[in-house]
Amino acid sequence: MKRILLWSILPIIIVAIVVAARLADRGLPVRATEVASEPIAEYIDETAVTRLPQTYLITMPLTGRIQPITKTEDDAVEKNEVVARIVPADLEIRVREAQAMVDRLDAAIKQNNDATVEKTVLSQTEKFTESFRETVATTDQQVAMSEARKTFATAYYNRVKELAEIDVHSQDELDRAQLQKVESEISLEQSKLIDSAMKTVQIAMDLMPKLISQYIDRKDLAATVLSAQRSEAEARLDAAKLDQKRGEMHSPVEGVVLERLVSNERLLTAGTPLLRIGRLEDLEVEVEVLTVDAVDIRKGQRVEIYGQAVGKKPVGGTVTSVYPAGFAKTSSLGVEQQRVKVIVVLDDEARALLLKQRNFGVDYSVRVRIITRDKDAAATVPRTSLFRDAAGQWRLFVISVDHITSQPVKVGLMNDRRAEILEGVKPGDQIVLTPDGGLADGARVHVVE
Repeated sequence: MKRILLWSILPIIIVAIVVAARLADRGLPVRATEVASEPIAEYIDETAVTRLPQTYLITMPLTGRIQPITKTEDDAVEKNEVVARIVPADLEIRVREAQAMVDRLDAAIKQNNDATVEKTVLSQTEKFTESFRETVATTDQQVAMSEARKTFATAYYNRVKELAEIDVHSQDELDRAQLQKVESEISLEQSKLIDSAMKTVQIAMDLMPKLISQYIDRKDLAATVLSAQRSEAEARLDAAKLDQKRGEMHSPVEGVVLERLVSNERLLTAGTPLLRIGRLEDLEVEVEVLTVDAVDIRKGQRVEIYGQAVGKKPVGGTVTSVYPAGFAKTSSLGVEQQRVKVIVVLDDEARALLLKQRNFGVDYSVRVRIITRDKDAAATVPRTSLFRDAAGQWRLFVISVDHITSQPVKVGLMNDRRAEILEGVKPGDQIVLTPDGGLADGARVHVVE
C-alpha cells in the first residue's frame, strides 16, 4: 500500500518541481505601472462644517407680553418684515399715560403763567396805598390843629385865671376856660391816637405791593420748575413712543428663519431671544486645520468641497480667511492637537446648486481639499511606488525588461495618492507599483496583472 501511495503522488511532486523551476527562471512577480504626465496638486484634506458669517438674533427690546410668533424654521422673511410683536394695547397704555402727564403739566404752566389777577390786585393796592398816605398826611394835620387848639386853650385859661383872681372875670368864665382847655387836651390825644393807628396801617399797606410782587416772582420760579417737569414728562413720552415703535420687531435682512425660540404668547423680559434669522446665500465653510499645515494656507487659494452632503461631484470654493490664533483640540484618538480655523467661501454657482438641488443648510458636515500648490503638467507616480533607502533617499524600482533597478529620485509636490518626480525617471518609464521587502536592486522579475 505504501508503494502504491508513493507512486500515485510522485507525478504531482515532479510537476510542482518543474513549475517552480520555470517560475524561478522568470523571476519574482511584481505589479507595474508607468510614470504618468498629468496635473498634480498638493493639498490639505480635512473635515469641515458649513456656517453663516453672520446670523441675526431677534430679541425682546423691553419687558412685555409677546404675541404668538407664527414664523417657523425655514420660513422666508423679507427685509423689514414684522416677524414678532409685543401686545400693542400694553404699549398704547404707556403712551397715553405719558401723554396725559405732559398735558397736565401744559395746563399747569398755562395757569401759572396767567398773572392777570395778581397784576390787577398789585395796581389796586398801589393806588390804595397812595391814597392811604394822603389820609395819614391828613391825620398829621389834624394833630397839628389839635396841638394849636390846646395851646390856645391853655393860654386863655391862664389869662382868665389871673383876671379872676382880681375879680375881673367871674367864676363861670374861669370854668368855661378850664373846660375848653381840658377838651383841647382830650382832642389832641385823640388826634395823636388816630394818627398813630393810621401810620401803623400805612406800614402794613406799604408791604402789600411788595408781597404781591414777590408772589408774582415766585410764579416765575414755579414756571421754571413746571417747565423742567414738563421736559421730563416729554422725555418719558418720547421713550414710550420709542418703545411702542420697538414693539414691532423687523427682520434686518431678506433671509430665512433658522431657529424659533418662542412661539406662544407669554410675558418675557428684555433681551429674551425670539428668532434667529440668516441668509443662506452667504453660506460658507469653516474648517479646523492643524497649525503645522495652516502655515502653507493663503487667502485666495482654491478649495475642493466634497462628501456625501455635496454629492458625487465636488464643488469649488476659495480661502477667504485664516484665523491668526490657534486653539487646542483633542482628536477622536485622544491626542491633543493645535488647530486653527480657516474660512472657505463657496463659489456662487456651487452655492446656488447646493441650495437648490441638495437642500444645503447650516452646520452640515463636508470635506475640503485646500490646494496649497499645484502644477498643470508633471511627471507623477503613485505614492505606493516610492520608498526610502537607509540614508532616507526617495527611490523607485524601475523595470528594465526582466529585472529591476533601484533608482534614486527627487520628489516635488505630493499628496495622499500621487507624487511628482523632478529627477530620476521620465513619463513612460515602467516602475514597480507596490515594492515589498523581498525586492532588491538587480532582482529578476516578471510583471503580473
